[in-house]
Amino acid sequence: MYFSGMKVDEIARKLGKSRADIYLILRRAKNVVERCSRTLEVYASVRGFVKVDLEAGRDVLSAIDAVLRAADAHGIKLSETSAQLLMSLLKTAEACDGIEGLSLKRPIEARIRKEGIVLFRCVT
Repeated sequence: MYFSGMKVDEIARKLGKSRADIYLILRRAKNVVERCSRTLEVYASVRGFVKVDLEAGRDVLSAIDAVLRAADAHGIKLSETSAQLLMSLLKTAEACDGIEGLSLKRPIEARIRKEGIVLFRCVT
């Protein structure tokens, strides 16, 4: 309710709770989300790669930017230049008829391995 734009007072009235109760619930939810986020980061490091979902309709340059940002966020130094990554993405997308102009027609998954290798694959 809160994230759909409802005011705390309105939520409290609707649920028969006090404003303090609603703020406590929101604070607890934020803590849970933060813990889950840290857990996912640990899971990604154990798993050996970071997954980046590149949705259909996205332009290829912003897709490469998303891969670069994900690598930076996880402290991974990539072994290829952005131009090489772009060529690899285009080749993968073409192989599964997943590109139209400079936009992805199909979702593509990028897996960034700890040693800096990026692998693209079409999502079916």
